[in-house]
Amino acid sequence: MADGPQDRRWAGVVRLTLVSGLAVLYVLAFHVRPVERWLGETGRWLREPSVGLAHALRTVVDNLGPAGQQAALVRDGLYFLVTGLVVPYLIMALSGRWRPADLGLRIPNRFGWRWLLVGYVLAFPFQIWMVRSPTFYAYYRGQLEAGAPWFGSYYLVNMVAEHFLYQGVLLAVLRRERRWPARTTPEPGADGRRHPWLQWLGWAQSVGQARGWARWRSWLGLPEGCLWAVLVSGLLFAAIHAGKNERELLLSLPGGLALAYLAYRTDSWLVPFALHLSTAGTAAVLMVKLAPAP
Repeated sequence: MADGPQDRRWAGVVRLTLVSGLAVLYVLAFHVRPVERWLGETGRWLREPSVGLAHALRTVVDNLGPAGQQAALVRDGLYFLVTGLVVPYLIMALSGRWRPADLGLRIPNRFGWRWLLVGYVLAFPFQIWMVRSPTFYAYYRGQLEAGAPWFGSYYLVNMVAEHFLYQGVLLAVLRRERRWPARTTPEPGADGRRHPWLQWLGWAQSVGQARGWARWRSWLGLPEGCLWAVLVSGLLFAAIHAGKNERELLLSLPGGLALAYLAYRTDSWLVPFALHLSTAGTAAVLMVKLAPAP
């Protein structure tokens, strides 16, 4: 007997749950350092790939020449490049999702540059508040001492890998289709005609006969079947900031959710990447300017 619609729906839920669990475990095992330390020797079977890769990268970096903090930045940059970009892409390619468009590597829609501008302006006061934390500079001091070119190059590589994984791959695998949604054409609703600035940002989209959450989802321009991906991606984005300054950690949760939403709303993970890169760069400049006297 063929499966009915209800059976297929539950089968899809089970597959999504399993894939989501594997994605969460991957991120926690390879990208959240406090979790790695917490596992200790009792969890060495789970840590071994990370330890082996870190050892191999240390050997490569030692042969390249940098020493001290510079070597640490090179090693960590290579580590995140491999675990955040190369390995996830190979996994997606083996599952048939090798096209860049399937993973959100697309030309942003017309809302992209608008949200870059608005997002940067909205984030700026929070950046000042974060950088003024007494412990913020202390966390990055060692990396800054490696020199601006090393520090900047490390974070550029780090963010490419980070956003490819969190707003690219995760926003694909956490959907039932295991790929990004197809491009949509915005359809302004009644609120867009009353408040054009809402439509300018990609809100106030047509809601049709939708009710409840579906109505809000349509109004925000969030594609169907993407809420779970936004929530999990945002939570994991916050998790990778564990162990950092408390203000940075506090801002990372709403920031991660907003970046995941903006990726879908602007049709590309390049927009949250560019926004995060610009705000982080500003925070680095502020950090140096406001650094405590030695």
